[in-house]
Amino acid sequence: MDYNAGYTTGGQIINVTGWGFNSQNIAATVDGTACTVLAYTDSSFECEVGIASAASTIDVPTIGQHGLRKLLINSSLALDGDYVYLNNYQDMTKPDWTRETSLGLTLEVSPNIGDRFAHEFTGWFVAPATTNYRFYMSCNDHCHVKLDTTAGSTSNPTMLTYTDQWSYFREYYRSDDLSSTRKRISDWVSLTAGEHYYIEAAGIDGNWDDSFSVAVEIEQTAIAGHQHAMKEVQEVGVSLTQNFEKLRVTVHNPDSGKYVLNF
Repeated sequence: MDYNAGYTTGGQIINVTGWGFNSQNIAATVDGTACTVLAYTDSSFECEVGIASAASTIDVPTIGQHGLRKLLINSSLALDGDYVYLNNYQDMTKPDWTRETSLGLTLEVSPNIGDRFAHEFTGWFVAPATTNYRFYMSCNDHCHVKLDTTAGSTSNPTMLTYTDQWSYFREYYRSDDLSSTRKRISDWVSLTAGEHYYIEAAGIDGNWDDSFSVAVEIEQTAIAGHQHAMKEVQEVGVSLTQNFEKLRVTVHNPDSGKYVLNF
């Protein structure tokens, strides 16, 4: 979007860029207020914001698009060894650190991204069933996972898992040096189907091999396909429904009654 602030009187023209907008069925709202589509192409559409009944409330939890906010923090060029750790990765005053935000589709970092890096994931975990959940974590070197067990809230994320000991990629069951404060497998937490729970996870790499993975186990016999002969630990990610585009092609006067379509 080319604007992130406006006014309640309406009339502001907003241009939204992306893909797949070449349709007369676009519906857009801005904080609940209708935005009338004026023009559209494959890669953008333009709309006019209507009159709002009141000013927007800011700094409140907002459940948006599918996906996770993924923040990469690079401290590899830090002066005097001022590197990133679990206790300082949210410090915005470090002049030698670079930050890059992107969309994450899985709560995982592949091995060997780089040294002296931190990855922070924030988003909403949607419970597929009303039951108990247990979260698993592996990383090299330090990591934690927090979850706010009050649906729709971000005010009280509770530490589920934490360790400052390394493990191999997706090695959730490594048991060395674990204690009451260090654990890679959380206690069971009870969540309600369809509700959104704020999740926050961070993994820190010192040097050498690096990775970070978070998975979940669902305690529910009624879920089809859930295997109870052994623990089924599932990747935490985004499940999307594919909607294929439909094209209608009309061929007029083909040569000799034959034609070839190439896409």
